[in-house]
Amino acid sequence: MRSSIVIVGCVAALWGEIGTLLAHLPLWDLLQPAYICWATAKWSLQDLPPDPVPDPAESRRRRRLVATWTAAEGMGILIGLSIALNLGDVHAVMPVIAIAVGLHFLPLARYLPKPAYYFTGIFLTGAGLVGLALPGPLTGMCTAWAGAVILLFTMMLIALDAPRLVAN
Repeated sequence: MRSSIVIVGCVAALWGEIGTLLAHLPLWDLLQPAYICWATAKWSLQDLPPDPVPDPAESRRRRRLVATWTAAEGMGILIGLSIALNLGDVHAVMPVIAIAVGLHFLPLARYLPKPAYYFTGIFLTGAGLVGLALPGPLTGMCTAWAGAVILLFTMMLIALDAPRLVAN
């Protein structure tokens, strides 16, 4: 659980940084998404019990599962970007990435199991689909910031669900 929160927090900061860059804000504003993600991670981790020691076979299964769906996510991103760029739609890059990343969370939610990932998968995919409907330059910026906010909420949901998962 702790590693999930840290990983999701780092990715949320990255999405926030991308949104800030696409908004053409001053460079000092790049610190804000990283600080917000750090503060949320600190809050999320403060009262969590230590992660239970996993069974080696279960640990291998989880690593294999995450690697498989992350590879599928990468292929989805490459295929989606190839189609978008060949159609000449540069502004569709972030929505395509959001859709691929969102879809990659759905099988992880079921097989890890992490119920918070259903929220992440559905809303990231939705943010990508909405982003495709936005006009021009707003597309990437709004999709990136929406992705950062969704991932921040995912961190909090994992933290709030952790005591129940440890008890089971």
